[in-house]
Amino acid sequence: MFYNACNPQTWELIRQMLLRASSIGDICAVLLVSATAALWLLVQWGKSVKVMPCRKRYFKVQIDEMWSFVGKERAKSMDSVRLL
Repeated sequence: MFYNACNPQTWELIRQMLLRASSIGDICAVLLVSATAALWLLVQWGKSVKVMPCRKRYFKVQIDEMWSFVGKERAKSMDSVRLL
């Protein structure tokens, strides 16, 4: 059996799926690759990304909602630990 993650065509498919917000689990199931391979490719591509701001200063920024959600869930779990 041939492992799909070593195929450059699969790399391109993984990149396209990531750009279209497919989950790592979906990528693994559809392309028959491991989560480690998909995440490794994501990290490698991320190293080449350079973010260039349009302005020198911003008066207002918006933070991604996922981070605030994760923080709230963590606080809930820590509150339950304190009650014990």
